[in-house]
Amino acid sequence: MQCKSFSTVCLVVFCLFSLPIGLFAESIRSLDKRIQAIETELQALPVREPGESGGNAGLFARQGFKGNKPTAITIDLEAVYPIDHIALIPTRLQNAKRQFKPAGFPIRFEIFGSLTEDFSDPFFFYDGKNKDYPDPNGYPVIFQGDRHKIRFLRIVVHKVTRIGRTPGASFAELFIFSDGRNVALRKPVKSSRTVTWKNYFHDTFLVDGQTSMGQPLFDNGKESVLRGWHGAIRKQANSSETVEVVFEYAHEIDEIRLYPVHHTGWPDGTAYGFPVHFKVQIKEEDSDWITVEDWSERPFPNPGNNPVYFPLKKHKAQAIRLQALRLPKSIPTDYIFALAELEVYAEGTNIAPQGEISTSFSYKKHPTEWNESALNDGYGSRGKIIPLQAWLEGLARRGQLEAELALLTEQRTQQQDRLARNLRNAVRVLIGALLLAGALMVRNKRRRRELLRELKNTIASDLHDEVGSNLASITILAAGAKEQVKPQSPQEHSLQRMIDIANETSSSMRDIVWMLHPDRKANMSLTAKLQDIAGSLLADINFSFASSNDLSAHQLSMDTLHHLLLFYKETLHNLARHSGAREVNIILSNPNKTIRLEIIDNGTSPSSGALPNGLKLRAEKMQARLTYQTQADQNHLVLELP
Repeated sequence: MQCKSFSTVCLVVFCLFSLPIGLFAESIRSLDKRIQAIETELQALPVREPGESGGNAGLFARQGFKGNKPTAITIDLEAVYPIDHIALIPTRLQNAKRQFKPAGFPIRFEIFGSLTEDFSDPFFFYDGKNKDYPDPNGYPVIFQGDRHKIRFLRIVVHKVTRIGRTPGASFAELFIFSDGRNVALRKPVKSSRTVTWKNYFHDTFLVDGQTSMGQPLFDNGKESVLRGWHGAIRKQANSSETVEVVFEYAHEIDEIRLYPVHHTGWPDGTAYGFPVHFKVQIKEEDSDWITVEDWSERPFPNPGNNPVYFPLKKHKAQAIRLQALRLPKSIPTDYIFALAELEVYAEGTNIAPQGEISTSFSYKKHPTEWNESALNDGYGSRGKIIPLQAWLEGLARRGQLEAELALLTEQRTQQQDRLARNLRNAVRVLIGALLLAGALMVRNKRRRRELLRELKNTIASDLHDEVGSNLASITILAAGAKEQVKPQSPQEHSLQRMIDIANETSSSMRDIVWMLHPDRKANMSLTAKLQDIAGSLLADINFSFASSNDLSAHQLSMDTLHHLLLFYKETLHNLARHSGAREVNIILSNPNKTIRLEIIDNGTSPSSGALPNGLKLRAEKMQARLTYQTQADQNHLVLELP
């Protein structure tokens, strides 16, 4: 009757907990499926390139501490364009560890355009005056333009964060795309309360093409082995070097882009060989060279790992020339002009691959790394160059997916915790039901404990006698059979292996019975046990065992005692079988009511110079401190149990 009641209780508990546990498990499977889909999609998206050592932080508009006046930033495109997309790039500042952290992206803002400067007919691309924008975590933010025609664009910031202690809004870059072209490049910018600080913040930095995300590249598994083009190694900075691209006929040039070399072997990793002073020149057939960018009198700001953009406003040209006049110190004692890629855009298309490249000098020492052909092969130093708009859209998508992935991962952790709690509750209730049924079946609790105690004693004794006897029989039979087979035969090896396994199993069984026997727990001698194990495993090695006093095992939990014995046996086994040690000294002490085990040997240390991970894991499970030192003729292992 009582057994029937117990079965009924268990069935009820199972029904109560199986449904929610199943629902949580299904939810976790659904989350895992979405997480896997996101991780797969992320593999097909570009990543943020290293952007250290150069570039600028963008535009920073300070806001009053009361924060009651919005900040307005206006860009004049100087012509009317149908807008496809608008991309805002958050500012990321580099800390002392050369890590980039997002800073200054506004919480509430508006983006609208107009055909007139007074914005009397505004068209809103984004209306976030009264709602918070989610933190993009440093990734681009893309807004649809719907081909709406504008000349002026305005960003109005209503609610800001802080950069350090200063409240304000900051953007690294603004891209405005029309027919695949960034029409905001180097256009006039007006802003209220902006800050100019060194080479980090300035109004013009909002539209100079510089970001902290590196170059628009994608590693598609077909990365060029060429780093780029490398000029002569000069001893003076004031050295002239030229790169020219000549086309079959003249084109109306929209833009010229220069890609610095990202040299991973250099300390800063960026801007290797980008000239300090230079000129960009163009010419038509049989005409003189015309300078369209003149940096001969002032140093060009270090672009870092950013492309350098030069808009030309439809200049007609058949040849393009980059003339370096002052070279950077790219090597501690030498000066170099180097470039990863040169792009020339006409009608929104890069026509540089159609041109013929020539240079004043080409570095011939490593032609597989540096070559003139790298200047128009479509690759930067670290991957294939992709369209700027596609790169920004890919990074924006990556930012969205990484945010979703972080949220899903957190949700999965919460669901996993809930599932674990339900399982624990189910186990607790089952245990409670078991105890209740046991209470109903046994009237005298004290007698029940005595019966259980006697039963454990009997099981431990029977286990030792029966299993030990059987293992001894196996050993004797295997030894007898071994004598009947040919020496060094496979059968002899198999029988010897059987004997070794039986002996090892017998030893392990004795350790388990020794730990579990309830009558012996209070009288367990840890010292004697460890000494006995050493005598067994180090029988062929000269060893010593010293102990300050006879330590008892009762102060250790069963789990800690179990891991300690396994740790000890594995260590001595490694010394006996693999180290070639001739002498081993074991010291067991009890300082400050702790247990300290020292093992000193003169064998060879592990090839890695560190202990096996299995020993480290057991020390962690015992919450013990483990140290291991090796010298020329001695290895010293110390295990300290709290």
